[in-house]
Amino acid sequence: RRLADARRGQVPVPEGAPDPAPPEAAPGPRCARSVAFRLPRGASGVRVRVDGRARRAVVRRRAGRPVVLVARPAARAARVRITARVGPRTWRRSAVVRACA
Repeated sequence: RRLADARRGQVPVPEGAPDPAPPEAAPGPRCARSVAFRLPRGASGVRVRVDGRARRAVVRRRAGRPVVLVARPAARAARVRITARVGPRTWRRSAVVRACA
């Protein structure tokens, strides 16, 4: 502990102290485990499917607009499809999400 304090400049470094350890490499980019879809105003009845299976969707607000966050498997690529009712029409979007490396 005293050596760590010395390296931070709180106390003098003792003679014969080993060289400091090299800094750890920064981790690479993190893999996202969710997909975000921006919903149109007035959307209702939101349904989500990941690889053909129904999945729970979480509706949040970003910049005042509703956004659906969909949890997805990270180990493999997945096709995410979302449908919602907007007035008399059906709104559909889909995306293919790459697997985490």
